[in-house]
Amino acid sequence: MEAAETVISVDDLKRVVSLIVERKLRTSIRFRTVGQLWYPNFLRVVKIEDGKRILFHDEKRKFFISLRDLSAISQFELDSRIDPLEANFHYQVADTF
Repeated sequence: MEAAETVISVDDLKRVVSLIVERKLRTSIRFRTVGQLWYPNFLRVVKIEDGKRILFHDEKRKFFISLRDLSAISQFELDSRIDPLEANFHYQVADTF
């Protein structure tokens, strides 16, 4: 996966989210789910439950968001760089290539 790529797989997105949790990175994510608009704020990844369900925290609105499966995300961006992904860059998520 190169930084210039705009499409990443769901598996790569799972690896990025897992990396954020495992290394307790301060990186937050903002995303758009299929058929929805972009979520307005960046969310802190709190934990991954049962290997699938992701718990996010909206620190501006002071509430938690739970997402059952990352395959529901169609686009995302990060607020800081996680090699090879750039900050503030919109990435498309694809099931397979």
